[in-house]
Amino acid sequence: MAQNVIRGGTRWRKCVVLLVVPMLGILVLAALTLTGQTPLNLALNGQDFKLASRDGSTVVAAEGATAYADVVTMKDGRIDPALNAKLGSAQISDGVCLSLVLTFPWAGTFTVQLQTTGKTRLTDVTAHVDVVSASGAELNPATDDGKPASDDMHNVTRPIRANKDASELEFAGHRGTLGLELPGAVRAGSLQIGGKSATIRGILSISGLKLPWISHGRGTAHGECF
Repeated sequence: MAQNVIRGGTRWRKCVVLLVVPMLGILVLAALTLTGQTPLNLALNGQDFKLASRDGSTVVAAEGATAYADVVTMKDGRIDPALNAKLGSAQISDGVCLSLVLTFPWAGTFTVQLQTTGKTRLTDVTAHVDVVSASGAELNPATDDGKPASDDMHNVTRPIRANKDASELEFAGHRGTLGLELPGAVRAGSLQIGGKSATIRGILSISGLKLPWISHGRGTAHGECF
């Protein structure tokens, strides 16, 4: 008597769920380790990610910053503008939002979001990103009394340099590239960083944590930070 042979198959949606659940566990464990002083080395290439300060947060880089223009080559060969930056420290008052968009065969697109809710601090930060925006940005020169520059500039010890050759920066870039030197405090009402490629390194300290959120789809309604 002939027997029917049941052939195996792949249930993509079930497979994605089985992959996502362990990923959530890894995110939670990783986030718990970040409640202390933890080295951060985040490298993303070809994945849509977004990092933003939460509503109501203020962003302060008290030790200033240096930056220069650069480019990033995408997987499809497209060349996009990017920014290389270095900060001695950066503090965000009320937490951050991090989202990552992942696409799986047959199962579609999923957004993974992680939020912190307390003070976030980064020190010795270097970053290479292709999307940066800030609102209410305030750029300051270095002053001998720690106050904003006076109208007659008598208290300025190091001015802002917006036309310095990147090769002359302490965080040196390519010769002939436009460099930006901000020796005084940098402040912003909000900060948004994102794109398809990023490298962020530094020492991270956070407080307060929400459970990760995974949604089938993309956009702010599905958890993207902006």
